[in-house]
Amino acid sequence: MAPRPPRGRPRLAGGVCLTWLASGLTGACTGGLGGGARAADLKTGELPTDTVAKLERMHEYDQTARFGAARVSDRSYSNPEGVRLGNFVFFPTLGTLVRLDDNIYTSATDRKKDLVTEITPGLRIRQDLPRHALDMSLSGRIVSYAENDDQNFADYKAAASGSLHFDHAHTLSASVLSSMQHEEGFDPGRPLTAAKPVEYLYNRASAGITRDAGKLFGTVSATVASWDYKNGVTRDGAFLDQDQRDTELLKGQISGGYRFSPGYELRARAAANRIWNTGNEVLDRDAAGGEVMVGLRADINPLLQWEMLGGWGVRDYDQIGLPTLSTYLFEGQLTWLVTQRLTLYGIVGRSMAEPADNNAAGRVDTRLTGRAELELWHNVVGKVYAEARESTYSGLSQVDHAISGGVGIEYHLSDNWLFTFTYDHQRWQSSLSDGEITRNRVSVGAKLRF
Repeated sequence: MAPRPPRGRPRLAGGVCLTWLASGLTGACTGGLGGGARAADLKTGELPTDTVAKLERMHEYDQTARFGAARVSDRSYSNPEGVRLGNFVFFPTLGTLVRLDDNIYTSATDRKKDLVTEITPGLRIRQDLPRHALDMSLSGRIVSYAENDDQNFADYKAAASGSLHFDHAHTLSASVLSSMQHEEGFDPGRPLTAAKPVEYLYNRASAGITRDAGKLFGTVSATVASWDYKNGVTRDGAFLDQDQRDTELLKGQISGGYRFSPGYELRARAAANRIWNTGNEVLDRDAAGGEVMVGLRADINPLLQWEMLGGWGVRDYDQIGLPTLSTYLFEGQLTWLVTQRLTLYGIVGRSMAEPADNNAAGRVDTRLTGRAELELWHNVVGKVYAEARESTYSGLSQVDHAISGGVGIEYHLSDNWLFTFTYDHQRWQSSLSDGEITRNRVSVGAKLRF
C-alpha cells in the first residue's frame, strides 16, 4: 500500500469543499493535497486546477497540520485505505439511514409523518501518478417510505475528473457528471404542490487549462450543462407540467489571481453564458448573460483562512419586453481553527440560480450558513449547523425565506464503521402566503467503508 499523502490545510474558493452544505450534518469536507510532485487529489466531478508547482509550493506550509493546525474533519478518526489493484485504488461504501419525518409533503395543511429508510451504495476509484490523476465515482440513494410508498424514489450519480500535468506549471483537466436526482423539501424552485419529489436528469461536462507557478495563476475553462425535468401531478390530481423548466447552459470562464504577499491573494473571475429555456406560452427564458467577481483571499495563519469576492451579474432575455435581470453578487468563506477540538465555518453568497422555477424569469438566492465541528472524544465528533436563505424572483413580487438548523453526532467505531445521529428543523415562508411550513427530522445512520 502506498503511503497516504499528507492532509492539506483548509482551502477556500477554487478548491473549497462544499459537500457539507449539500448533505447537511453528515457531510464531510475531507480531501487533501499530495506532497512533492504527486498529482492533485481530485474531488470527483469537479474541474481540478492544481499544478505540480502549486503542490510543491504548498507542501511545506501544509506541514503545520502535523502540529495540530488541522480541521476537526481532517483528523484520522477513521481512515479507510481502500483496495489497491495495480495503479488503481477502490473505495467501496455502503450506508443506511432511518429517519422519522413529521412533514413528508412539506405542507402547511396536509402534514403527514412517516418512517423513511435510505440505502446509499457508492464506489470511488482513484489513480494517482506523478504526472496525471484520474478520479471516478458511482453512487446511489434509494429512499423508501414505510406507509406512503408512492413517495419512494432512487437517485444515482456517475462522475469523473482527470488532470494531466504536461509540464511543471500547467495542467490540462476535464470533468463529467451525470445524475438522476429528485427535488425534496424546501429546494428552491420546487413546486410545493407536487404529489411526490420532482425527478430531473442533470448532466455536466467541463474542460480547462490552468497555469499556476510563482505569483500569477489562472484558469480558462468551458462548461456545458443541462437539466431535464419530468412531468408529474399535484396532490389534487392535476397535471404538473415541468417541461418548461428544462434548461441548457453553455458557459465560458476566466479566473485568476496574484499572490502579492505570503498568505494573501487578489482574485478575479469573469464568465459569459448562454441559456436555452423556452419556458411556456407566455414566458421565454432564452438569455445571454455573464458575471464579474473580484476579491481577496487571506490565509492569515494556519488557523484562520477567509475569502471575499463581490461583483455584478447580468441576464439579458431574448423575449421582447422581458426586463433584464441585473444584480450585485458576492461570495465569502471563512474557516477558523479555534482550538484543536473546535473548527468553525461560515459561508455567505448571493447568486443567480440555474434553472428558475415555473413562473419567474429568473431567481436570485442569498444564503448565510454557519457550521461548527467539535471533537467530543477521540472518535466522537459533534456538529451544529444553521442556514438562512432568501429567494427573490424576477418579474414577480414573490420573496421566499427558508431557515434550517440542526445538531448531530458522528461516532467512528473503527476505520471501516461510522455511525451518525442527527436532528434538523426547517421553516419556510413565502410573501404570497400567510402560512409557515415547518419540518422536523430525526435520523440514525451507519456506513461501512473500505
